[in-house]
Amino acid sequence: MEDSLVLSGETDAASTDRRSVVLVRWMLVMATGALLLTSALERPISFTAFILVAVFAASNVLLKAFWSSFITKAGAEILLAGLDTLFLGLAIALSAVATSELFVLSLLVVFLVAFGRSLRQIVAAGITISFLYIWMSARLQPNTVVFDPVFLVRLPFVYTVALYYGSLAARASRERLKNEEVLRERRELLAIMEVLETINSSLDLHQIMHSITTKMAEAVGLERCSVLLVESADGRSLVLASSSSPEVDRLEIDLTRYPEVRRAIERREPVLIQDVQKHPLMDTVRQFLPDGGFNTILVVPMIHQDDLVGTLLLRAASSTRFNPGTVAFCEAIASASANAVKNALLYRQVRDESTRHRATVEKLENVLQHSMDLIVTTDLEGRITDFNRSAEKSLGYRRDEVLGEPLTRIYTSAGDRADFLSLLRGKGRIDDRTATMQASDGSGRLFDLTVSVVRNELGEVVGSVCVGKAQYAVH
Repeated sequence: MEDSLVLSGETDAASTDRRSVVLVRWMLVMATGALLLTSALERPISFTAFILVAVFAASNVLLKAFWSSFITKAGAEILLAGLDTLFLGLAIALSAVATSELFVLSLLVVFLVAFGRSLRQIVAAGITISFLYIWMSARLQPNTVVFDPVFLVRLPFVYTVALYYGSLAARASRERLKNEEVLRERRELLAIMEVLETINSSLDLHQIMHSITTKMAEAVGLERCSVLLVESADGRSLVLASSSSPEVDRLEIDLTRYPEVRRAIERREPVLIQDVQKHPLMDTVRQFLPDGGFNTILVVPMIHQDDLVGTLLLRAASSTRFNPGTVAFCEAIASASANAVKNALLYRQVRDESTRHRATVEKLENVLQHSMDLIVTTDLEGRITDFNRSAEKSLGYRRDEVLGEPLTRIYTSAGDRADFLSLLRGKGRIDDRTATMQASDGSGRLFDLTVSVVRNELGEVVGSVCVGKAQYAVH
């Protein structure tokens, strides 16, 4: 449905362009014909002049009939403008009336078309030139010029020339803007694809964010693009990456100096400051703004599900950088970046937790192996999972000999393993002051032994630990 509407809109625009160009050319045919006919008041009209007007009129009929196949060819508009300019030059020459004046007026109109910004300005300039021409001619020939048909017909001719070349220039300007829009959309689509590729290729938060800011700055043409992380717990804001400063990573900033960022966070919607020197939101911080470099700011919140994780802070020298299409592009990047930030923060959190856990395990392992007491750990089924050096020295077993064996194999006074585990889980701790542990040589050793259950963070029993001090051997 949307594709059909777009196609219909493009067809209507092409039909309007065709009617406009053909209509203005008909006006030019009539103005030229009038110029040649009125010249007959002073001298006979040559047969070549009739042929010229007829050929021009026929070309307009053909242009209307074959518009689509002609106008889509490369250089078609330049060829059309060149042929029509040649036609106008021949018409002026064949009229043989004030030839130099008409050439100068026509060239002046073409010159104004080249520098005009819109069709309205170009037509206004053509009218102005016509009135100036009337005024100057009236000054030079005050008695006859205003009422002379040969003179008066030049005015609509000049006006029509301005209208025709102005319409061609306006159409060329529209095509240029359309092409620029297509190129912009392609750049932005390419940037989105590269951002998605970057997000899926790494979990390094700084690397991802710096790549995103760099690609956005290139795609939109920004002076600076930054990603700010908002930590809701304490209200801090950290610069994760900046396109202009690759070394910036988790740089804390004072949000009181960024009212535009605060507003985007509070309202959870984009904030566009068209002119930082005039916008009232910037009144309290204008003295802190650097001179030059940027004049427009866009802040886009980065929202993951319902959580605001940060903002994109974009700065540009010109407000034209942030048209509605560009703002929509920035919102799409912000949405994708929010997911990346959330995933990368989770990855960093897991990595930090893993590092802390590994450090804790290493510390406990160091304590375990260097303790003077016998220490044995087991799993939920009572199988030995660790056997420290003091245990090896006291009982004569190597660690690898007993790993996976039931604890009751060496803790002989514990009795049946099932009964022992049931008692341990029921009481949570067993203190056995005369525990008998069987050594590797078959002899019994007495220990002051404490066996305690080990629980995880959910309170679930996951194993046990035995700590004992040797007393003396049993013969």
